[in-house]
Amino acid sequence: MKIYHYTTIEAFCKIWVSKRIKFSDSQRTNDLFEQRKGLPAFNKLMVEKKYDSIIDAAKEFDQLFTQALSSYKQISFVMDYLDDNKEPICAGWQSSMMWGQYAHNGEGVCIELDMKKLQIDDNVYRSPIKYEDAMPLLPAKDIFLCEKEAIYEYIEQNMDTIFFTKHKHWEHENEYRMIKRGDGDMYLPIEGAITSIYVYDVYNINAEIVKSLISNNINLYALWIEKRDGGRVVDKIDYRYYHDVMSGNVILDKPFRINNL
Repeated sequence: MKIYHYTTIEAFCKIWVSKRIKFSDSQRTNDLFEQRKGLPAFNKLMVEKKYDSIIDAAKEFDQLFTQALSSYKQISFVMDYLDDNKEPICAGWQSSMMWGQYAHNGEGVCIELDMKKLQIDDNVYRSPIKYEDAMPLLPAKDIFLCEKEAIYEYIEQNMDTIFFTKHKHWEHENEYRMIKRGDGDMYLPIEGAITSIYVYDVYNINAEIVKSLISNNINLYALWIEKRDGGRVVDKIDYRYYHDVMSGNVILDKPFRINNL
């Protein structure tokens, strides 16, 4: 399975040098509904054990729950797009929305990774995102939840609802997500799993930066827009070969376009 990570040119340089992708704050997603996680229903046990009112219990639980969620970090990827019959529609690197939204309007980079070659430790939760018409409710739990370990246990039991479900408005992202709990900076090692690098524009200085950084054993492609079947479609070309021909270093002896749609 191939997955794709869109990023800015600045972040790509750090990723390429370190051969790792940083887990980011799971509470700072661009989905506003997801930022405001639903809270489990309270029950009278919370009031009876410690609090004078349900309001006091709710305030403390909200604070503790938010603190617990902040210790979970995430990395987001894009999958290849499939129809309802699991037949391919287009590759993850062909999404114009993702190039515009996460690769700095085409100024950034798309990294293609082979899932089988990633070094993923056992503490990383990973799954495609499920998209729903309405954000699901978190189930009530008949325990005294205003205790730190009880909150973590509750989160672990409801990972799918909390971290792997988004509103249907975001389904075109076709997201595959990894979640890891921990303090401080955490990273996913990707050395040996990078199969291709994509840049948006053959004439962009950022493409030259990428070309100068990456080794020749990694495929480097640029997007190529052309007319086909009465419309304009997105394909890819071998950026190094294109660059060499346009620079006069080699004579054109094969097509630029990969034509693997």
